[in-house]
Amino acid sequence: MGNTINIYYYRRANKYLNKLDKNEKNKLTILINSKIKDFIEKNDRRYIQQEKYFSKIGKFDSTIYYLRISNDYRAIMSIDEDPIFEETDVTIYTICKHDKLQVEIQGIMESLYQKMINEETYDEGDE
Repeated sequence: MGNTINIYYYRRANKYLNKLDKNEKNKLTILINSKIKDFIEKNDRRYIQQEKYFSKIGKFDSTIYYLRISNDYRAIMSIDEDPIFEETDVTIYTICKHDKLQVEIQGIMESLYQKMINEETYDEGDE
């Protein structure tokens, strides 16, 4: 994977982090960054997993994963390589308690499918 790792937080993930006190927020971000870096650079697959329903979105391979930050917290994210610029972009969509993971996954997948459907509809009408 790429040499440079860029980690971006969607508004929803930032909103969750901003609800925490400063120490807890820092602790969580350090854990997230560390586990992502280990996954990308050392192929450490202990904390980042891709469920079978993430493996395909329509006809495309999915880059959606979830990260087990701790026993209590999970993050849903995408990991996208850019081989031309030797970068890996990681987008954290949301952070949630582990018991809310399935609900959050459902919402994110629906949102991504909706964007794909709208783009395909737009492209078809454009021809």
